Amino acid sequence: MDSEKLKQRIGANIAAFRRQLGMTQAELSARSGVPQPVICEIETGKTADPAGSTLYKLSRALRCAMEDLMPEEKGA
Repeated sequence: MDSEKLKQRIGANIAAFRRQLGMTQAELSARSGVPQPVICEIETGKTADPAGSTLYKLSRALRCAMEDLMPEEKGA
């Protein structure tokens, strides 16, 4: 999977987990400590590769494993 698709899939997964919990980006920001504009950029795939520490903070706030935010490779 190329890096652009990877970023888009990670962003889509974060947005899906957030919506499943009924959270806004602002609420996720407050719970994770990640600025809301950064969350928006990640969810829309408009950021450079998100840092592992950022994904960790988001996964904690979303009550999921970091691996859950990563797209699965086909054939894996």
